[in-house]
Amino acid sequence: VAYIVAIGLALVVFGGLVFAAFRLRGGKWWNACTQSRARGGWAIALSAAGVMMMQSAMIRSFLIGESYHYRTYSFYGITLDVHTDSFGLFILIFIMLAVLPAVWEGLLFRGFLMHEYRYGGVLVSGVISSLLYAMTGLSFSEFPIHFLNGILLCAVVFLTGNIAFSILAHSLYGLFALSLEKYFMFIAAETPTLSFLVLAA
Repeated sequence: VAYIVAIGLALVVFGGLVFAAFRLRGGKWWNACTQSRARGGWAIALSAAGVMMMQSAMIRSFLIGESYHYRTYSFYGITLDVHTDSFGLFILIFIMLAVLPAVWEGLLFRGFLMHEYRYGGVLVSGVISSLLYAMTGLSFSEFPIHFLNGILLCAVVFLTGNIAFSILAHSLYGLFALSLEKYFMFIAAETPTLSFLVLAA
């Protein structure tokens, strides 16, 4: 029930904002962020996802540390239990907590907002959209992770010219956060110096 409530609220809020953006500004911002500018979009998206995984794991292990709990996932300030032994349920959780948010957050923050602030330059539009994105996480301890991830996702949109690659990178990061991050946290707790060196490299 908590999953449905969280997704429903997020869909109403973000879906409403994206709908309003289309109604108020038309499709110009959509056209601007769905035209590929460069080859290698897949490689850029995969690289960004990898960097997001490493930087978030590093921040969590060294700033959050012992307060991290592998069975839970923070979703817009709501803590959800994501531990399951069922593959089918995991796929459903992945779609609800990683793919759908990647789509609507990508459309709003890396699509509409980046386009709206484009006259300030790439840096200004990226920082503003990333700050707003980080604030929607409603978590002070997670703010640096969301902000840095937002910057990386904005860079993906800028480099590729296509928001789809940003959504792909975000979804892959969500998969990592739901499944593999807990293993890194266990290793980091046992060997913090080695973990730091591996991530720094």
